[in-house]
Amino acid sequence: MASHRYVLLPPHGLRWRGAAGGPIPSPAPATGVTVLDTLAAGASGATLVALPSGGQSVLRRELPGVLVAPIRRYRPALFRPDVRLPMTTAAFDQPPVEVRVVSAADGRPLPGVHMVAFVDFASRVGADARSDRNGVARLRLGDATVLERLYSFDALDHWSQLRRRVTVGPEMVVALRPLDLATPDQLAFRYGTPRSSVGRGVRVAVVDTGVALEHPDLVVTGGRNCVLGEDEADFGPNGLRHGTHVAGIVAARGRPPSGRAGVAPGVELRSYRVFGRGDGDATNFAIAKAVDAAVEDGCDVINLSLGGGRPDPVIRAALEEAQLAGAVVVAAAGNDGRQPVSFPAHQPDVLAVSALGRTGTFPPDAAGSAERRGPYGDDGADFVAAFSNVGHVTVTAPGVAIVSTVPGGYVDLDGTSMACPAVTGVVARVLSGTRAVRNRPRGPERAAAVVAELRRRARSLGFPPALEGHGLAK
Repeated sequence: MASHRYVLLPPHGLRWRGAAGGPIPSPAPATGVTVLDTLAAGASGATLVALPSGGQSVLRRELPGVLVAPIRRYRPALFRPDVRLPMTTAAFDQPPVEVRVVSAADGRPLPGVHMVAFVDFASRVGADARSDRNGVARLRLGDATVLERLYSFDALDHWSQLRRRVTVGPEMVVALRPLDLATPDQLAFRYGTPRSSVGRGVRVAVVDTGVALEHPDLVVTGGRNCVLGEDEADFGPNGLRHGTHVAGIVAARGRPPSGRAGVAPGVELRSYRVFGRGDGDATNFAIAKAVDAAVEDGCDVINLSLGGGRPDPVIRAALEEAQLAGAVVVAAAGNDGRQPVSFPAHQPDVLAVSALGRTGTFPPDAAGSAERRGPYGDDGADFVAAFSNVGHVTVTAPGVAIVSTVPGGYVDLDGTSMACPAVTGVVARVLSGTRAVRNRPRGPERAAAVVAELRRRARSLGFPPALEGHGLAK
């Protein structure tokens, strides 16, 4: 019999309290409930279960005080134009077009580069592939003779690239510009290279794909893997780079020209992995479990560079618990092209962050160059990224062509995923550097004071409030 997964929740928050305290009552055996996972603190609250088809209706009758919520999934708030309509099947009857990807510095082949080619960008018609160990990417383009856009992403220690109106031919070579860690990107332009002590005394949780434990610029003091069926102690990368990039924006301790510095290098950095090995999405239960674990571990700031799913009572309950405990939650606004701020960033008291760009802080052919869009602020070089969601925005921060740490080196990435940890770093600065706030008892009043100070310090760049909120987080 087919089974489906659900989360059982108390009426409020993640745990039973008061007269109804204790674990969720056990359902009748006839319901066929299989308990899969619980919060780390035990079965006194949210529980992940498997139910047979139709079992949720029976369970609701048996446990009228328990909420039965479906599993929902969320993705990193990384922006990358994707192919939505592949080339026709006839394209597979023709040999693929080979694109050789090399370093512009010395001509060596670059493996693992994600090439995304669009024949019709508006309709997202095209093909994508990764370069092999010889630097060759094979794209199924059929009889296309011209590409409207050809993107190159993920080349370790090299800039991304966007080429327009590319002629398709037998000898296609893409040369990528090496990163120069001594040249400031927008993050360094806004926040400089802070002292290693900035952020000291603040504990930050990165709820993401895991953080590289051996990168020379990062010091991870602990964490937890909250994915069902995986080793709790494995909170390093799940095979994706996203969480390591996010962590570097918050807390990298490197120094140019050989490394990068985050916004608050002195924080105590913790990794809570919610994406399974090789998976590109995370469940609401894993995210809620990670937020709960971060609160139990005494984290002051929780970074959520993820979202995009439907509003969900499981994550909502976890955020309410975190806020009651005094944690400040920072979330990415989303990358849906000026659509309303996505969940969970639009939740009350969550800091929703839009993505800011600045011309001149990246090469003119970097992928992020395509995201310049009005209206513009007081400085014509500043823009809010075309991909960024808007509306219920708290502040804005750098999110276009941001250079940060990944396993084995550095890359530039775009997205409200990148803007979010910049604000997490600023929140850590506020909490670490404002004694009157830091000395308050941990609780919602202290969190509210941190948020109020963040808003007070934010500087308007001249954009409409729907784009920048209170302004640039400072």
